[in-house]
Amino acid sequence: MLMSNSRSLQIQRLVIYHPRHRPEFYSKLAAEHQIYISSLRTLEMKLEDYYIEFERRAKIMRNYIKSEFYRLFHSKMIYLFTFVLSLSGLLINILLCDDGV
Repeated sequence: MLMSNSRSLQIQRLVIYHPRHRPEFYSKLAAEHQIYISSLRTLEMKLEDYYIEFERRAKIMRNYIKSEFYRLFHSKMIYLFTFVLSLSGLLINILLCDDGV
């Protein structure tokens, strides 16, 4: 858990991929911003494991995006907009084809 400015941030794990500095640098940076770290460790990750983790997170993100599109395009306003648009096309067609027959 990280503590910052007397409020608790519920971050259980913070991952820094491809760190450019040693862990001590990040610990010092957090301390300068009043963020207290209870434990700090470095893990070596194989490329295959990194790719599998990346794919898992990408799948979660794709599912989230699909659900948001579904939520947006299955609302009453979209159905109303589609109805008004098709009705206006039908009315324009009737007005343009009116030749007195």
